[in-house]
Amino acid sequence: MSRLIEYWTDIEDDNLSHVDKMSHFLQSEFGELGADRIWSPEYFKWKLGCCNPAGKGYVSLAMVGEQVVGSISLTKKRILIDGKECLGAEIGDSYSSVSIRRRGKPLHLSKLDVNPKSYINRSVFGRLVSDVQRRAERDGVSVIYGSPNVNSYAGYTKNLNFIDADWCNNVQFIRPTCSYFKKRYASLRFLTPIFQIIEKVLVLTHSGIYSRFLNRGVVFECALPSEEMINDLWGRLKPVLGFSLIRDASYWSYRYINHPIFKYSFFKIYKNNILEGIVVTRLHVANNGRKIVSIAEWLVEDGIKFDFILLEIVNHYRKSSVDYFNFWADKSSKEGNAAKRSLFFTRQKIPIIFSSIGNSRLFLSKKPKIEVYLGNTDNV
Repeated sequence: MSRLIEYWTDIEDDNLSHVDKMSHFLQSEFGELGADRIWSPEYFKWKLGCCNPAGKGYVSLAMVGEQVVGSISLTKKRILIDGKECLGAEIGDSYSSVSIRRRGKPLHLSKLDVNPKSYINRSVFGRLVSDVQRRAERDGVSVIYGSPNVNSYAGYTKNLNFIDADWCNNVQFIRPTCSYFKKRYASLRFLTPIFQIIEKVLVLTHSGIYSRFLNRGVVFECALPSEEMINDLWGRLKPVLGFSLIRDASYWSYRYINHPIFKYSFFKIYKNNILEGIVVTRLHVANNGRKIVSIAEWLVEDGIKFDFILLEIVNHYRKSSVDYFNFWADKSSKEGNAAKRSLFFTRQKIPIIFSSIGNSRLFLSKKPKIEVYLGNTDNV
């Protein structure tokens, strides 16, 4: 018996007219991934609508009748490339229904390629990516980046010519706690008091000595420093080479204070009333019940040891029954080396990919420094 073919059509939804249907599709088909809270209409309007200081984003959907069966988005970002400001975008929300992947066919061939056997005519994913990429390039977006999961990585790099910036060696660092080991290895519970003493001595000694001798104070609260202080710090630290988001005061306020769902906390480092660093954290519970502190991103003077920052964060959350701490960094960077000294270890490599639109391929051929923090994506 032949399988029933489902014919889908792709639509542009940059005005978010179908955002409710998109949210329902993602929550109903992929809610087990643990992101169902973030896949709300309010979240997409915040990320892709008019309140984004970089501008409205792009959405393409695959639909069978009135039902969404595939999605992709591009979120506009203000970018620095070798010190020059330009308009960029992050690609994400790339999902397609299992049923449509198995037996779906496009109702119409793409205007970009009339070959029915081409990838963008065989694949919902390929069609939607090419759709948003075409519109973004038309509107002056000069660089598109993303951090794909294992399911979409090959589609981007092998079929759509995205470039993996594998030279930046971004990895996920994690640091399990005594609470985690007590839950995970019940038979070794008798060793927990010993681990707790070692951890407490390490954290308090390291952070206490560093604070005292370098005369720096750390303030932990849910409010950002003043715009003037953040802009002054960004002005001193913004990179003149490589790839980075523009992380001035408007960025921090939009990304963390105005987020419609998640709440974040800030470690602020001062010396003589001058702001020398900001670190963003989020305490949350994963789908498996694990209690996690994600270190989303930081903007910190070079003279401050990252070991100190990590251990200050661990010490702050020590009584919160956290299972583990988590952040992204280049494995060979000073932050990566500090992580190893602070009892963090690498869990997995984080691919950072770039579309080959515009002059991106030429820029990336130089293997520039790539600054992409966990908080520069929608992973936290």
